[in-house]
Amino acid sequence: MENKKIGKKWIILTICIALIVIVAGIVFYIMKNKQEENPTTGTEWGDKYLECLNQIKESVEGDARRQGIKNDTEITMNFIQLTDSENPIMILSYPTYYEDRTIYNYMTKYIENDKLKELYETSLDNEKEYDYLYSIENDSYDWYKVDFYNMDKSYISISDCIEARKISEKTTDDPQLKDYNEYVKTHTSRISLTEEDNKKYNRKNFDDLFILIKQGIKELGYNFTLEMQLSEIAKVEQQAIESFISRDELITDEIKQKVADKKQEIIDKELVQKQAEEEAQKKAQEEAAKGFKVGEYTLKYGTYKGSGKLLNGDVNYTATFVLNSDGTYSYTRTTGNDTRSSAGTFFVKKDTLYGIDVTGPEGAFEGLGTKSSNGETGFYAVDDGTIWDMDIKMTYTGN
Repeated sequence: MENKKIGKKWIILTICIALIVIVAGIVFYIMKNKQEENPTTGTEWGDKYLECLNQIKESVEGDARRQGIKNDTEITMNFIQLTDSENPIMILSYPTYYEDRTIYNYMTKYIENDKLKELYETSLDNEKEYDYLYSIENDSYDWYKVDFYNMDKSYISISDCIEARKISEKTTDDPQLKDYNEYVKTHTSRISLTEEDNKKYNRKNFDDLFILIKQGIKELGYNFTLEMQLSEIAKVEQQAIESFISRDELITDEIKQKVADKKQEIIDKELVQKQAEEEAQKKAQEEAAKGFKVGEYTLKYGTYKGSGKLLNGDVNYTATFVLNSDGTYSYTRTTGNDTRSSAGTFFVKKDTLYGIDVTGPEGAFEGLGTKSSNGETGFYAVDDGTIWDMDIKMTYTGN
């Protein structure tokens, strides 16, 4: 009798276990189907991008087809995080094939005010780079698009591209602000690949503009096709999310120290340059104070002025002659209502009396020769601390 009771208990227990397994299987099946229908990436912002990918997948016969995306087109997915953005942005890249060439498409999706926005561009280069750089001029970190043109390399930050998109959406009468391409153009740092070309075109070198934090994001890319189920795409995106390097992870203590060292280097360089400029100015002032010899006389650099009446008439005149230590001059003479001026270079020379080439004190004058910017020449006689222009005497008045 006791054995029969034990047998019944085992039968009931076996039935219960079977029911539990069946129910668990049904729940698992329902959950799996639910997950297939509503997959998730584990993050709120990731799910927004997944919804976007689903829309692309569903529109493959429409908008996606017009953009050249096919079911079997391999799409590369990357995530990067901008400095002033909490949510990372998603960059998709994929090729479009034509008869004689391949066009590479780059689609940047970003979240703004809880809405998805897009930047879109095409290129013939499938090696487009996205570098994380510290801008020395802006004192900021950012991701930059890198473009090549001939022997030049151009850097435009993704933040500036997004800002240009915002500006282009606004209504304004200012074409400079309204034109997206013009904004991007003015916010692009262009350098040559060689120092020789940078000197030739008066451009800065890379090391004067940026510090490289991380080069390229291609190694972070994850690939998928629109043939895949949305749940499979969600897994690919989840892998990309888990592996992408956030802004805080990129800016390590080592990078912070590198940036601090660069800032100090710039401060030191500016200090040395300032000291050199001050030294050069001091030396120029000292040289100017010494003046220069004209025959037996010494003239100082600076301003000479004269005024009075002409000796041969009752006409008032004023004259100003400025000698600069770099060998340039300016001269202004007003006679009555007539004002004339000239500027150019000056030098010490001898002039002859009435155009006759003579030697000796009776015929030769020590003085200043001038050549104006329009090629006219002149001669000014010199006395002790004065400069003469015919009967106009100009006396030194200081620097």
